[in-house]
Amino acid sequence: MPAPAPEAPRASPGAPVTLVVGLSVGFHFACFLLCLFGLYRFTRELDNDFARAAREEHVGFTLRVNAGVLPLYALLAAAAAVLLYPLVAALRTRGWNTGRIAAAFLLALTSLHGVAAFRFYQLHPQFIDGPVGNAYKWLWQHLPWWGQRALAPAVCLALLGVGGAASLAWYGVGLARACRRLAPPARLRCARVAGAAVALALGLAVAAVAARPAHGRDGRSPEGSGGGRARPNVLILASDSLRADHLGMNGYARPTSPRLDAWAKKAVNFRQAYVPVASTLESWVSFLTAQYPHTHGIRQMFPARAEMDALTARSPLLPVLFRGAGYRTAVLGDWCASIFHLADFGFDEVEATDWQNFAAAVLDATVRGHLVLPWYFHSDLGHHLYPALRDSAKFTSPQDIVGRVRRRLRAFAAEERPFFLVCFLSSTHLPYSCYDAYHDLFCDPAYDGPFQYRLNFAIDKFIQGKSDFVPTEADMRRTVDLYDGCVRSFDDCAGDVLDELARLGLDANTLVAVTSDHGDDLYEPGVNVGHGVTFLGGDQENRVPFVLRVPGLAPRVVERLVRSIDLAPTLLDFAGLPIPGTMEGVTLRPYLTGAVEDLGLVFHGETSYLLFQRKTPGVEPVELPRLDRMVSIDPDYDHNLVLREEARAWVSRTKERAIRTDRWKLVAIPTRNGEVVKLFDLAKDPGQQEDLAGRGLPVEAELRRRLRRWEEEHVEERWK
Repeated sequence: MPAPAPEAPRASPGAPVTLVVGLSVGFHFACFLLCLFGLYRFTRELDNDFARAAREEHVGFTLRVNAGVLPLYALLAAAAAVLLYPLVAALRTRGWNTGRIAAAFLLALTSLHGVAAFRFYQLHPQFIDGPVGNAYKWLWQHLPWWGQRALAPAVCLALLGVGGAASLAWYGVGLARACRRLAPPARLRCARVAGAAVALALGLAVAAVAARPAHGRDGRSPEGSGGGRARPNVLILASDSLRADHLGMNGYARPTSPRLDAWAKKAVNFRQAYVPVASTLESWVSFLTAQYPHTHGIRQMFPARAEMDALTARSPLLPVLFRGAGYRTAVLGDWCASIFHLADFGFDEVEATDWQNFAAAVLDATVRGHLVLPWYFHSDLGHHLYPALRDSAKFTSPQDIVGRVRRRLRAFAAEERPFFLVCFLSSTHLPYSCYDAYHDLFCDPAYDGPFQYRLNFAIDKFIQGKSDFVPTEADMRRTVDLYDGCVRSFDDCAGDVLDELARLGLDANTLVAVTSDHGDDLYEPGVNVGHGVTFLGGDQENRVPFVLRVPGLAPRVVERLVRSIDLAPTLLDFAGLPIPGTMEGVTLRPYLTGAVEDLGLVFHGETSYLLFQRKTPGVEPVELPRLDRMVSIDPDYDHNLVLREEARAWVSRTKERAIRTDRWKLVAIPTRNGEVVKLFDLAKDPGQQEDLAGRGLPVEAELRRRLRRWEEEHVEERWK
């Protein structure tokens, strides 16, 4: 009788597990090191004091922040191992050797990340940057139509779903087979444990997605009592750098604001509204105090703690006044709203992305450097697992903030107290990166320049004021096209909030203002891009949307000049609250009710002029040192960037000042050879190209006198 054939040696059941775990952990740790090296190399290439501080003076903090993302890489490694283990097990049963299995595993893992990356960049083209983003852009441009369709977001999601379903099915079959080999009591216990594990996982996922902060960063409870609903609510919707003349309600030809245009038909639209300084912090402080910068004291964007403390001690802050009247006060925004962390402005809740301190900059650079993370964690669940993504200046979108605002409105609707709510978004701020499909609305698909999805400029040269980029006509048109897409994005954001307000039945008792902190230059004659630089070339830096809806008042359009400092007195007036005598703005009730046609208001303003070097045709401007040499990091002020003491005099003597009436505008420009004055007749020259100064017009002397009195005595006179 022949001897039985020897049984083939069976592979160790632990071998595939060890292989899968080792490959997955090694792959993702290599990704971590590669991204860390890329971040270090990027900072080494930057020649500014901020980058030098990150890699030399605060290297320990920088490394700790980067080490904080390791758990996310571990989570990705574990998920990849679980998802791809069935593939390795199947290849093992087919007799593949370790080398071939490892190659197949790494190929599958790379493909998985590739699919996730393509889906992310298709949904968020504004994030296309660096070698991976550039590779995506090149591949997308060179793929045939069937290849592009194959990589559509829906197909990517389907591929991920099919792969996940196949993996779960494999584990389910294995679990069922294992259960069948158990005795009935043990089989029942195993099924219960498996069911409980699945229920727990699903419960945690649902809880993570549904979890929302119940209070602001200062820890105050949203619960309140007293006050009642007798007074109207107040809602302010604003987008940074939003120009009034790019809205349909103000005559713009493109359909950039259909939802706001429809809403404005039930409101009062002030078409000639101006902010005293085209810089976010200074402008918002003027909004909330109804005072000019030289009165409230905040005249540049990097104040010291002592300056902010003095502001809150001496100036009438609108949120403080509303809070004192029993209102719930809150501000929500993305990185542009980081200014509200600089002091206690009177908000019970401040939910905004930090930007203006060194720690936040390092954290944001880390998030940008580890480019794998947003592919998987840029979602509600991902933000819950890694809040730094939610708080990142780059990865928190205006749409994210709108979702939080709508939830906050629902919470306010359940309370008895009235609310004062500010929603401030970065939708229209440089570099004009449009979300989702907005960038396609107005852009020419044939454009092949550097501004594909946003304005691209070298941050290092930007800080130093050395940028030598010369845009072409196509680049300038593309800039406007991208900007208009951003305006449309804000239109939808504001429309969603206004719709939620109406759905909750709050619009009947809510004062609503839609506005901005300033406008932007968009390559108009004689100017570049940016804001806070000059009063020349037009009013686009200081003119802002200013639309107020007061329940019960008839809609109208007001063409007379008004100022942003008039907003606070107006809101206080219609809320039935006293207007402090220290406010320099006035209530606009006579315009809103149609009681008068002309209040004779005059605009006074100054430039900010810190981020951009001024280039004024025909004059030699007083130049500032580069930004990183003018500011320092204050560790005692939450590591905020603070203007150096010696730089204050530089900033003060480089400011342009202006005075404007409905018809005339006079601009005083400091130069190396003394002050230069320019005068424009806006009725005949709205583009402000013909200088009438020095021609003996009586209005020039009168405007000079008024401007000097405003500067020296803080007195402004009505124009009659």
